[in-house]
Amino acid sequence: MSSINKNSIYLSLSNALNSFINLGLSIALARLFGDKKLFGEFFQLFLIINFMLAMTSGIPLGLNYFFGKYVKFTDRYFLLRRLFYFILGVAIVAGLMTFFGISFLADKFDNNLFLELVYFFIILLFFKLINSFFANFSLLSKNIKYYFRTSLVIFVLVLVFISLSFAFDLEYKNILLGLTVIEVVRFVLMTFKLPKYILVKPFKQILSKKKESFYIGSITGVALLNTANIYLDKYMISFLLDAESYAEYQVGSSTIPFITIISGSIITALIPEFSRLFNSGEVSKMVSLWRGATKEITFLLIPIFVFCIFFGKDIIISFYGMEYEYSGFLFQIYSIRFIGSVVLFSLTMGAIGLQNWVFINSLIGLGINFVLNYFLIQKYGVLGAVLATIISTYIGFLICVSILRFKTKIGFKDYFPVKFYMLVVVIATIVALLMKTIPFLNYNIFAIAMKAFCFYVLVLLVSDKISKEPIPIMVKLKEKIKDGYSNV
Repeated sequence: MSSINKNSIYLSLSNALNSFINLGLSIALARLFGDKKLFGEFFQLFLIINFMLAMTSGIPLGLNYFFGKYVKFTDRYFLLRRLFYFILGVAIVAGLMTFFGISFLADKFDNNLFLELVYFFIILLFFKLINSFFANFSLLSKNIKYYFRTSLVIFVLVLVFISLSFAFDLEYKNILLGLTVIEVVRFVLMTFKLPKYILVKPFKQILSKKKESFYIGSITGVALLNTANIYLDKYMISFLLDAESYAEYQVGSSTIPFITIISGSIITALIPEFSRLFNSGEVSKMVSLWRGATKEITFLLIPIFVFCIFFGKDIIISFYGMEYEYSGFLFQIYSIRFIGSVVLFSLTMGAIGLQNWVFINSLIGLGINFVLNYFLIQKYGVLGAVLATIISTYIGFLICVSILRFKTKIGFKDYFPVKFYMLVVVIATIVALLMKTIPFLNYNIFAIAMKAFCFYVLVLLVSDKISKEPIPIMVKLKEKIKDGYSNV
């Protein structure tokens, strides 16, 4: 197995654990609080944290880009050091900005939890920002196995903490305190791999270079805009409606965790290779690699998206309860947004130096998203936010396709396997319609899990059987099964 594949696996597993932590917390706290208003107010705190995380997101991406661009070991070594101090400085600034603006946030969100939990909130924010550095750092410094083990420890700690929260019926204050302590533990565990990189001698090597700062600034601007696009609907619901509406939308607009687990991990591990190939003039090889990754992502993710479109209501009610029935309906529609997310335009375009164009696209998308949300929320409530988000998302995809063709002469069909994509969509849709006719125990976690498993396996097997082109991941799986039988 190649090092890229190994890195992808460990990164995928780590992202899976982190994604399930977020999903598990959402489900557990919805059940624990009972009160939709309190649930909505509590997660508005994380809405701000996620926006602030965008302030540091350009730094890990900058690591990947320049690590692939730099050739010398010393250049790569000092890059890791410089960008750690960079993210530390940004985290301090973000914490101070939040502290001095906390009254403003409490007033605009009409949420007193910002004032009541201000110190825990800022400490949690600070360590969340710092810890966002470690996934890419571990990948590039060849410590990705350690990062996975750390993620596993944190996953277990969160499970234990959730169990204790139910056992002792903990209040929201103690819950935020516990989550803050867990984030500090994550930081402490990861710092064991940092000492040789963060020594300040020579001092000049902790100052970011101009080209790095410019790139990171551009990527950060894009990330802030992308984050604004992602969370704009939630901000506008908070401002135009109320905390209960936000709670319904928070659940209904849940991001399917497998997106980050599968697509993000595969592309993140390939970004240094994309950068190297593109900068060395081997564009055709880069595009071929991108097309292969998109094909695998399509194969693995499209069945999940289609299942959520047809059975999303069952999923939400099974986990959150009948009081979130409307959220289940919203989730079904919201899942349409993800059908086109298998390409990951922003990350790939950033890797080949088109970050400024991604910024322009994000700026246009933000404007469209704002106008659509403003009018549709007032007319249709939270459903309007869902519709606005879907429309603006696909407009953004079309703009990215145009930019790539205009700037690099790379056509849509060069990196997007259209026929294979449509094949998987059609197969998944047919299987879903057939399963709709089979009676299952409704709103039961085990029943929906069994249904999802059967659906997913069936779609993968049929897609692999019908596809005229071999699917790399299935070829590898068959080879392993064959080797396993031969060794018996």
